[in-house]
Amino acid sequence: MANGKKLRFKLKVYQCVIGLLLILFLVTTCYAAVSEPSWTEHVDLMTVLIGSLFLAVTWFAIKTLRTFESNQDLLFAKFNALNDAFHELKGKCDERSKC
Repeated sequence: MANGKKLRFKLKVYQCVIGLLLILFLVTTCYAAVSEPSWTEHVDLMTVLIGSLFLAVTWFAIKTLRTFESNQDLLFAKFNALNDAFHELKGKCDERSKC
């Protein structure tokens, strides 16, 4: 369980850092588009745009991983509750059949 909390914390930190970088890249892209609108002549503008698209995809991938992690925790909690209920029912059945 501690490893799951560490992983969730790391994913949250990574997602925040990537979100901040994405905002920085988008602001840089907007500034470059306003100051020099020719997209084909400025390679640095295309690099910033491609980098921001990559960061956006990475941000959504980390968000998906965080969702998988929380769903996995929910699944294991339900499985443990079902397992406990099964063993309680089995114990009552065994006790009844002995009589």
